[in-house]
Amino acid sequence: MDLPAFWALDPLLKTHVKIFTADIERLSNIPDYHEQFPDLYKFDTRIISNVEIAGTIVGLEQNNTMIIYTVDDGFGTIPCCNWAVRTYAEPEFELGQSVRVLGRISDYKNQRQINIHEIYRMVDYNMEILHWLQTIRLRESVYSKPFDIPKDILAHKDELVAMLKTMDQDMIMESEDSQTQEEDIEIPDEQAFLDTLYKYIEDLAVDGKIEYRAIPRLPAIQKIARQYLTNSIPAASIDYNKIKLAIRQAFATLCADGSLFVVDAENDIYEIVRLDGQLRELILSIIRDVHVDQHDIHHGGVTGAYITTKVKEDSRFESISWSKVFEALQLLVLESIIYQVNPHEYSLIQ
Repeated sequence: MDLPAFWALDPLLKTHVKIFTADIERLSNIPDYHEQFPDLYKFDTRIISNVEIAGTIVGLEQNNTMIIYTVDDGFGTIPCCNWAVRTYAEPEFELGQSVRVLGRISDYKNQRQINIHEIYRMVDYNMEILHWLQTIRLRESVYSKPFDIPKDILAHKDELVAMLKTMDQDMIMESEDSQTQEEDIEIPDEQAFLDTLYKYIEDLAVDGKIEYRAIPRLPAIQKIARQYLTNSIPAASIDYNKIKLAIRQAFATLCADGSLFVVDAENDIYEIVRLDGQLRELILSIIRDVHVDQHDIHHGGVTGAYITTKVKEDSRFESISWSKVFEALQLLVLESIIYQVNPHEYSLIQ
C-alpha cells in the first residue's frame, strides 16, 4: 500500500502476526516512511507492528525496569522485554520453559526485540509445532497476499486524504484564539526547543510520569514545535505529522541525554529524571552498599566518579551526564543527608 493515510484499514497492522524469529530479523522499515513510522515494518506485502512467537527461554536478564527473556524458536533467538513488572520482581518464567509471546516489534541499539504485551507458558510441547504449522499456513494464505483497499474508498481517496489533512490542521490550530494574548516564546534552535518542551513536560507530569500520546495534541506544545520547525521548513508545509515527528525525536533526544527514561514502552510512558526522585534514591543506595575495601573508596568516602559509573549501570540512567549526578549530590549535601569527606568524595551523615 502506498497510501499511509489508509494503512490502518489493514487488519494485520495491529494483529499479532504469527511469525518466526528469523523472519522478524529480516523485517525492513517502510521505504520513505522510516522516520515518520519507525515502529512499522514491511512483511512480504503487508505492514505490521505486532507479532506472536513460540519457543524456549534460553536467556534471562533482569534490571529495575524490566525482565528480558531471550526466546529460541528453532529458527533463531530474539530478546523479549517485559516492562510490566515490579522493580526486581521474581521472574515469572524460568530458563528452559516453553512460552508463547505476543508483543510489539522495536529496534534498540541496532538490535531487533519484542516488547511483550502478553506471555504464556506452554505446557504441551506440541503447541510449538502447531504454531509452526499455523505460521507457515498463514504466510501462504494471508500474509503474502496484498491488502486491497475497498473500491469505494479508492474512488474517493483524494477527497478523504484532503479531509484527513484538514482535520490535522484543525487540530494544530485548536484553541489558537485563546493563545493570541499569550507572549510568544522564541525557539531559535533545537536546544531552545528541547529546553522549552522539557519545562512543559515537568509541569504536566503526574508523579514524575508523562504519557507521550497526549503531548502532541496540546495546543501550546504544537505552537512551540511549529515555531521550531519554521527554522528549517516553510510554515505552510508544517502539518500535524511533522509536528508529531519533531516531538517524538525530541523525546528520543531527552532520553539520550538522561533527562527522561522509559518506564512503560507499550503505553509510551516516560518518567522525568528528577534530582529529588529516583536518582536521589539510587545515589543513596549506592553509597550505602559500598564496602570500605573497594578501590574507589578513601577514608570512608565514595568518589563521584564511582557513583556516576554505578548510576549509569542502571538502564534508566545509562545516558545521564556527570553534571546531573553532581547536581543531585550537591542537593543531598545541602539537605544534610550526605557530606563531602574530600573534594568529590561523599559519605552518609549517620
